Amino acid sequence: MGVEKAPASWIPTRSLVTALSLLAGVVLGQALACPALLPALALCGLGLALPTSWRYPVIALGLGLTLCWRTVAPGDLLPARIDVGRPLSLVVHQVGDWRLLDGRRHTRARLELLRQGATVITWPVTVQLALPPGQRVAGSRWRLRGYLRRPAPLANGVPARRLPAWRVQVKSLRLIEVLPDRRPSAGLEALLRRWRGRTRQAVVRAAGLHPGGALARALVLGEATALPENWLRGLRRTGMAHVVALSGLHLGILAAWLVLLGRPLPRGWAAALVIVGTLLYLGLGGGRASLVRSWLMVAAAGAAALSGRSARSIHALAWTAAGLAALQPAAVQEVGFQLTFAASIGVILGSRWLPSRWPLLPRSVARALATTAGAQLATAPLALPVFHWLPLWAWAWNLALVPAVALAVPVSFIWVAAAVVWPAAASRAVSLLDALAGLISLPASLPAGWLGGIPWSAGAALSGLLACSVALVLARPRPAVLGLALLLVVGECGYRRALGETVVQFIDVGQGDAMLLRQEGAGLMVDGGGWRGPGVAERALLPTLGRAGIRELEVAIVSHGDGDHCRGLLELADYVPIREVWMAPGTALTPCGLQLALVPGIRVRPLWAGQEMTWRGWRFEVLNPLPGARGAGNEDSLVLRAQHGDRSLLLTGDIGHVTEHRILGRVPPRALRSTLLKVAHHGSSSSTSLSWLQAARPELAVISASRNNPFGHPAASVLNRLESQAIPVLRTDRSGQVEIRWPDVGRWRLATPGAPK
Repeated sequence: MGVEKAPASWIPTRSLVTALSLLAGVVLGQALACPALLPALALCGLGLALPTSWRYPVIALGLGLTLCWRTVAPGDLLPARIDVGRPLSLVVHQVGDWRLLDGRRHTRARLELLRQGATVITWPVTVQLALPPGQRVAGSRWRLRGYLRRPAPLANGVPARRLPAWRVQVKSLRLIEVLPDRRPSAGLEALLRRWRGRTRQAVVRAAGLHPGGALARALVLGEATALPENWLRGLRRTGMAHVVALSGLHLGILAAWLVLLGRPLPRGWAAALVIVGTLLYLGLGGGRASLVRSWLMVAAAGAAALSGRSARSIHALAWTAAGLAALQPAAVQEVGFQLTFAASIGVILGSRWLPSRWPLLPRSVARALATTAGAQLATAPLALPVFHWLPLWAWAWNLALVPAVALAVPVSFIWVAAAVVWPAAASRAVSLLDALAGLISLPASLPAGWLGGIPWSAGAALSGLLACSVALVLARPRPAVLGLALLLVVGECGYRRALGETVVQFIDVGQGDAMLLRQEGAGLMVDGGGWRGPGVAERALLPTLGRAGIRELEVAIVSHGDGDHCRGLLELADYVPIREVWMAPGTALTPCGLQLALVPGIRVRPLWAGQEMTWRGWRFEVLNPLPGARGAGNEDSLVLRAQHGDRSLLLTGDIGHVTEHRILGRVPPRALRSTLLKVAHHGSSSSTSLSWLQAARPELAVISASRNNPFGHPAASVLNRLESQAIPVLRTDRSGQVEIRWPDVGRWRLATPGAPK
C-alpha cells in the first residue's frame, strides 16, 4: 500500500493572496491617514457579491481599510485640546523594565487617561517616564501629575528615523499615586518583569565585569546597551547591528538548535519543545515586537508539523505580517516592522534563486552568500534612506559573524540559566562567553573607512534602483554591469555637484555645536555635538556627509572638550577617516579630547593664539587660548577667524565676556570683522557682548541650540544686542540646519533644508 504524500502547502494559494490583500488594505489605510468608513465597508460588501476567486481578497482589502478608521500612528499627534505648557494628570501603566540613565530611573508606560482642567480624554500612546534622581516607586500602574514633553527631532533636511517619544518627568514622588492594576495581562507582565529583573541580577553577579556577561545580556535579555558603545558602533558601521539586537535571527537560531535537540523525540514532542523553548526566549527578551513576529512564524511551522503538514515559509510570513498589521495597523509605519519582513523576504527569495546562478561555488557557500545578499538587497531601499550609511562588506561580515552568533545564542541561553541556578559554575564558565564576545567585537577594531562602509544619502527610489541593479548583477552578471556602473556614476556626480562653490553648514545637533565647511569637494568639521549622549553622529553628522558626498574629513576642529562639542566627533571617527584634529592644548586633557587624540591614524595639532593654519585656500587665525594655557573650560575654547578671499567666519566655541574682552585688548577690531559669526555658547547671556558685535560686524549670525533647552538658550539679552546692531540671526532650534553657499561669482545664498522645525 502506497504512502499518501502531504500536500505541498498547508495554506492554499488563494489564502496567500487574501493575506497580502489584508496587508495591502492596512498599508493603504495608513497612507490615507484616516480612510472613510463607508467606502471601506462597501468594499467588504462588494466582495460578498464577487466570484469565489475574488471574494476573500476583496473582503480582506476592505477589512484592512476598515481597521485603519480613526487610527493614528502612536505618538504622532497630540490632541488639539491639550496644552503641553500646562501640567496634566495622567493615568499610565508600565510596559517596560526600569533602566538607570543619568541618575534617574526610566521606564516605558502606556497612557490610559489624560486630564487637563475639564478635558478628559483617552490617548493610547507609549511615553517615557522619568522619576526624580535616586528615587523608586512601587506598583505598575500610577496616577501622576507632571508635564508632557517631546524633544524636537533634529532637522537637517533628511527624514528622521523616528519621532522622539513623549516624555513625562516627575519632580517628586508626592506627585505619583499608586493604583491597583486590574488589567487581565497585568499579573503576567509583572511576573515577567520580576523574572527578567532577577535574571539580570544573577547575570551581573556571575559575570562581574567580564564582556561575556554583557554579551549574554544582549543576546538573551535584549539589553544591547550593556555592550561597550564602541562595539555597537563597530557593528553598526559594518551593517552587523542585527547580530546583537534581538530579532528573528536569534529566535530562529535557538529554534534550529531546539529542532536538532528534538530529533530523537516523537514529532509532537519535538514541535512542543521548539514552541515552548522559543516562548521562554520570547519572555526573557521582553516580548519585543521583532521576537513576537518571529515566534508567530515558528509557531505556525510547529503547528504545521504537529498536523503532519509542510508549511511554506512565504505563506507563514504573509499571514504573520497581515495578522500583526490587523492587530496594530500603525505598526506598518514603523521601520522595524518593515525591515523585519523585508529581510525575511530577501532571505527566502535569495536562498531559493541565487545559489543556482553560482555553479562554481560549493553549495553550502553559495547558499550562505545568497541568504545574506538577499537580506541586504531587500532591506536596502528601506535602510539607506533612514540610516544614510552603506555597509559595503556586510555580506562578508555576515559570513564571519553569523556563525559566531549561531553558537553564542544557545551558549548564552544555557549560561544564563546556569547563572540563575548554579552561579559558581556560571562564573567559572564565563570565559567561554568572553571568547565569543571577542569574535563579535572584531568590527570595533576595524579602522574607519571603506572596509566598514561609507556615508550615503539617497531616497527610496535611487536606493531601490541600486538594489535591483546589484541583484541583476548577481543573478545575470554581464547584462547589468554597465547599467550599475552608470547608476553609480550618476549618483556620485549628483553628490559632487557643488565642487565649484564654498558651502558652510551649521548642522542641527540639538544642544551643541557642529559646523561643516566644504571646499573643492573636501570637508572640514568644527565640533560635532553630542549633548544628549551617543548617537548624534548617526542621526545628524553622517546624513550631512552622505548628502555632500564626503567620505572622509581632512580636518576636524574641537573648540573644547565638553560633550556637546566633542562627543559627536569621537563617534564620527569610528565611521569616517579623520586625517587631522586641531584642538587647544587643554582639550587633550579632557576625557573626550584624550580619546579623540588617541584614535589611530589621527594627527593632532595643538593650537594657541598667534598661530595660523591653512586648508584648501582658507587661512585660520587662532585668537584663543593664550600660549601656554592648559585650561579646559569654556573660556579656554579655541577661537578662530577663517578667511578665504572675501569670505570670512568667526568661530567662537563657548567663550564668555572675559575672553571676548581679552581678545579685543590684543587684536584690533578690524581684524575681527567677519561675514558670518557663530554666536558663542549657544547664545548664553554670559557671552556675545556689545563691543564684540561692534568689532565683528557680521552680515549674519548663527546660533546653535536645542528647542526648549533647560538653559534658556539663546538668552533674550543676546538676541536684543544682535537686533540693536541690525544683525540678522538664524537659529538651529527654529530653522534646523543652516546652509550658506558661496558660488565663485555672486552673492552667497541661504538655505534651511530642515525648516520649519
